[in-house]
Amino acid sequence: MKRKCGLRSVTLFLAICVSVFSACFCVLLMTDTYHSARYKLDTHSQECQGWEACRQTKPAYYEANAEAVNTCRKSLEEAKDNFWVKLPKAQLIGLLVLAGLGSATGGFLATWAIVWFVGLGIYRFIRLLMFCFRVKLFRTGLHNKAEDIFDEAEEPGHHLEIAAEEQDKMHEEELGTQVETLRDEVDSLREDIEKLSKIEVFTKGILKDANKAKEAQDFL
Repeated sequence: MKRKCGLRSVTLFLAICVSVFSACFCVLLMTDTYHSARYKLDTHSQECQGWEACRQTKPAYYEANAEAVNTCRKSLEEAKDNFWVKLPKAQLIGLLVLAGLGSATGGFLATWAIVWFVGLGIYRFIRLLMFCFRVKLFRTGLHNKAEDIFDEAEEPGHHLEIAAEEQDKMHEEELGTQVETLRDEVDSLREDIEKLSKIEVFTKGILKDANKAKEAQDFL
């Protein structure tokens, strides 16, 4: 809010300065035009008066320069027909006042319009820069993403290696499970064999005792 007030104050000051300058410049320009017309009129009037005096004092010289005299008279008539010479002083003052007020108003409004257009142009330019920056970032992101996709598409062997490693791990785990199962079966078979061996030894002992008993009976 303070920045806006400060900008308005600066713009108002500039508008007032420009309006005063415009009014002074316009009034000075019109005054200079009026004085130039009056100066031409006075110059040609004095020149014609000199030729009239020459006509009375030196008729021969006057008649010899009749063309110059006619030119001076035409210039005097043109100077008398000038708008600024015919304009009365009251109307001249009113015209100067109106011109000053109009130029001041025009300068004031022109200053505000220029500041507004310049501010709007700067705002649009900044928005355009931001839009271009966002578009550039968006394109850069899309380009990086496309490169990643292309890299993945160009390197299928990497995915195959990962899949092969996972399959090897699964096979190793299955083999480990099978080995443990076989070890358990082997241990159980060993225990059965040991039991069978003990039974065989026991059976052999019984048969041996039975044979001894039979031999003793046969001897008796």
